[in-house]
Amino acid sequence: MLRLAFAFVLAIASSGCGSQTCTRIGCLSSATFIKDNALGGDVTVRLCRAGACSEGTVAAGVIGVELPGVLRVVVDNDTSADRITITFGGTWVTTGQIWMDDLADGETITVAIKGSGVSVDTTRVMTYAHSLPNGKQCVPECRSATVTL
Repeated sequence: MLRLAFAFVLAIASSGCGSQTCTRIGCLSSATFIKDNALGGDVTVRLCRAGACSEGTVAAGVIGVELPGVLRVVVDNDTSADRITITFGGTWVTTGQIWMDDLADGETITVAIKGSGVSVDTTRVMTYAHSLPNGKQCVPECRSATVTL
């Protein structure tokens, strides 16, 4: 009887019942902060999370500046669109690599932007959209949020 039960379980397991083939799509987990009507000019940007900060000045019209500091923060000061975009996180993730995504719902992020045409100083409690691009039972789980300032 035990052999029969084992054979039944083995047959179900090998038939693919309950299993899923995972793809190897990577994803970008990040929080993006957008400030429209920034009115051009150089800006100083500071982003803080859990006591750690990154801060720097980004010249007018410059795209893709990574701020110095312990957090990975990239700023676009797009004067042609009167828009400042701040992206936090942004670690490229693929399956098969050692990876830890520590973006978490409920965390607090403070963003400050100062310049001749803009002044923002705000703290937000984050809620991230979660996705599983490789399938419901497959890693990685990706998180993203977009906040308009």
